[in-house]
Amino acid sequence: MTTYADKACFASLYDAPPKLLLLGSQEEAIQTELNDQFQWLATHRDCEGRLVLASASRQAVPMPDLLPLEVPPTNVWAVWVPAVDDQSIAESLMRWWAAEGGEATLPTLVHGDRTTLDKVLLARSLDEASRLARANERLLCDLAALRESFENHVRIPREVEELIENLRLAPMRLVFTSPASTGDIPVPMYGPVDQPPNEGASIRQRLPISAHGFAGLDLSIVHPGSGEGRLRLDLIARDEGLTLATWRTPFRKLRPGLLPLRVEKVMARHCHSLELHIAAEGAGNPPRLAIGSAGLLPEYSLIPAMDADVPLEPSMLALRLWGGLPGLVTGTGGDNAAPKVPPPDPVIPLDETSIARVRLTREITAPYPCFGYLGGDRVLLRPFPNKVSAAAIALAAIPNLGAVSCSVAVDEKRCETRRLGARLVVMPPGCSPDEAERGERALGASEWVELDHPLEARTLTAHLSEAHQGPLDLHLFTRLPKGGAIQHVRMVFQNFEAEIREHAIEGMSALLPCGEEQGGIA
Repeated sequence: MTTYADKACFASLYDAPPKLLLLGSQEEAIQTELNDQFQWLATHRDCEGRLVLASASRQAVPMPDLLPLEVPPTNVWAVWVPAVDDQSIAESLMRWWAAEGGEATLPTLVHGDRTTLDKVLLARSLDEASRLARANERLLCDLAALRESFENHVRIPREVEELIENLRLAPMRLVFTSPASTGDIPVPMYGPVDQPPNEGASIRQRLPISAHGFAGLDLSIVHPGSGEGRLRLDLIARDEGLTLATWRTPFRKLRPGLLPLRVEKVMARHCHSLELHIAAEGAGNPPRLAIGSAGLLPEYSLIPAMDADVPLEPSMLALRLWGGLPGLVTGTGGDNAAPKVPPPDPVIPLDETSIARVRLTREITAPYPCFGYLGGDRVLLRPFPNKVSAAAIALAAIPNLGAVSCSVAVDEKRCETRRLGARLVVMPPGCSPDEAERGERALGASEWVELDHPLEARTLTAHLSEAHQGPLDLHLFTRLPKGGAIQHVRMVFQNFEAEIREHAIEGMSALLPCGEEQGGIA
């Protein structure tokens, strides 16, 4: 038996909505109350004896444009046969359906009145609801298992860790620095040693970082305290109710300055609401911590301990947050760890506000742009014949500065000049460009590098002989080779970064979490 369908409804036969087939003409279907939740199809034999499917909600067309059906319609819940005379047609339709689509696709054949049909549809609806509920439950279980796997079980292979460590491609990076300190606050004392304090007995500081990629923080100590007490710090994930790390150290080991708090491995957990709880246990005079204005981050204002003095304005602890590649060993050994190869020193980008104030230190006169701040951290400094071009960037103090680096490239592809030179020199404030070029009193300087290919960047690095604490000037130099042409020679400095000598941070050793908390660090 060949089955046909009205071309006007052919595409809708394979749509997702559930369908019902009424064995009867379109005129008979229009007289039937149609349920809006289903797509109704009328099925009848035409004058040539062909079985035709058409939309039951559409007026009958005397000579419809018919297309042969090779595949039965999808998602058909039932074939309704209200008239006894149509039994043979229904049987022929079901045989065609089984032959072309398979037994699994057969819809329910319903004989009888509308009440009988409604009972069948109600049972099918309940079965569908149960099936969807089970499928949704399985999906939620799979999502939970996948999330658990990513958060707790996925690890970087040790071979990759060693490769990255050996190539020194994964230094920790400074991801947040609080505003400058304007005052201090005492750490609250609480009772028993080795008992976690309740929230009301601690200073609580929400951190503007998630646990994923968290490597540690530096906390500013104004006064180290005295006595036999200990400073206790707990890193809490508020969204999951977990204590990710706990640090403890006696007052006697503290000094004024930055206290480095580190984890053994950069965290891979996906907790989002981190909070640092700080209290002192034991006896003695507790330490005092530096605080500064929360400024534009009032949501990160610290919450003092119960009954403690509240700062006059929204304030936050003076701290620095460090991040890295999740799962990698930070390389921090703490006081009792075995000696190991030191980790790469942390790297921070230079402040773009300072770079934007770059100034020319040797006069250049040209009818075209030859010097200037290009936005972001990009600085243009063209070289000229018989003269070394010079500019300088004044930088505020960067504690424990060990090196400054940047990249330089010719950003004009049409440049044909080769052996262009560039250099970077770190000087104390107020030095002349002549002194910087000669290297007199220089804190650090790179070698002259040569650029032979347009758009190909070279790195300039000026290493300082010792960790520097105060302000400084960063001098940039460019030069042409002897007889070199200046056409299209646009030399651009960018990617300015500072390297921090972490082992020199105020002389305090990095503090690792207590042993019993190591299981929570991941």
